[in-house]
Amino acid sequence: QDALRLGDIDFFHADEQKLGFSRTFGNVRLRIYVNRSDEPWDIPSGPLLYGHNLHNVAPDWLSLGAMGFCITKELI
Repeated sequence: QDALRLGDIDFFHADEQKLGFSRTFGNVRLRIYVNRSDEPWDIPSGPLLYGHNLHNVAPDWLSLGAMGFCITKELI
């Protein structure tokens, strides 16, 4: 994915244990979520490229479990 290597970066959530940022290149935006906490983190879902420790909550939401991460992709 060129967006992951070459894309502009935009942080939309950052604290000691949770990090969310996007990488945009051309018409592709990747959203990366990292949960380093012991608690789940509910995030908006999208077409999932890769992830670890994910749980479905609703069609448009995921629960990112403790020490989980994921990458979603959207066309813009």
